[in-house]
Order: sequence, then structure tokens, then C-alpha cells
Amino acid sequence: LRMPRDSFFQVNPAVADQVTETVMEKLRLLDPRYVIDLYCGVGVFAIAAAQCGVKNVLGVDSDDPAIRAAHRG
Repeated sequence: LRMPRDSFFQVNPAVADQVTETVMEKLRLLDPRYVIDLYCGVGVFAIAAAQCGVKNVLGVDSDDPAIRAAHRG
């Protein structure tokens, strides 16, 4: 993922990986039809949900540079 300079992102890569993996484990167990990733930034969790097979994923944020990065993600 590309992160815009002024957008939020977890600065500790080990924590970011651990949190993302935990979310993916939960998604695999729950097998939801829909996921809404509020304050999604560049879409880390939305992308993780899609990778877990969630068919309907919506990311919501107000940070235009982050949203553009999420679309490229």
C-alpha cells in the first residue's frame, strides 16, 4: 500500500500486521456478507476483508489522499 504523507497509518509495522491478521482470522470465522470499514484510511481492513472473500466491502473516510490511495491499493 502507498500511504499519503499526511494521512494516518499505524507506524509500528509489527502491530499493524498483528492487528490485520487478527481481523482476518475473525472475518474467516464469521464469514460475513458485508463489511463496512469506517475511517478506513488507505483501506487496510477493507482490503483484508476482500482477501478473505467478503463479497461486499465498503470503505468510508473523509481523507481524500487516503481514499485515492485505497482505490489504487
